[in-house]
Amino acid sequence: MQKPEQIILPKKSGTYKFVIVDFGGAESYIRFSDLKIGYHKDIVEKFLKEVHQMGIAIYTDHIKVSGGRADIDLENKAMRFYDRSSVYGRFDEEKLSEILQDVDDFTYEIK
Repeated sequence: MQKPEQIILPKKSGTYKFVIVDFGGAESYIRFSDLKIGYHKDIVEKFLKEVHQMGIAIYTDHIKVSGGRADIDLENKAMRFYDRSSVYGRFDEEKLSEILQDVDDFTYEIK
């Protein structure tokens, strides 16, 4: 069975909303907004569709979502995470750091 990528970076530098979707502490994923998505809940809905299309059953009462904003600079390979989602609350800094350790060649800052 296919598994979703843990993090998918935006294709352009800029400021984005992002969410961390945590499946009961076992797996966590980061997804960013795109030009068509303006709210954290829309990012979550898009991710859940992605997972469903892979044939993975998700029970929404078993997931934990948090979010914020991120400045992504692809040219300089730098990321800065800050703020919070008004719907899901502030992201878990420790969980975010764990996921970002696997992103090669990027530096990151958490505010």
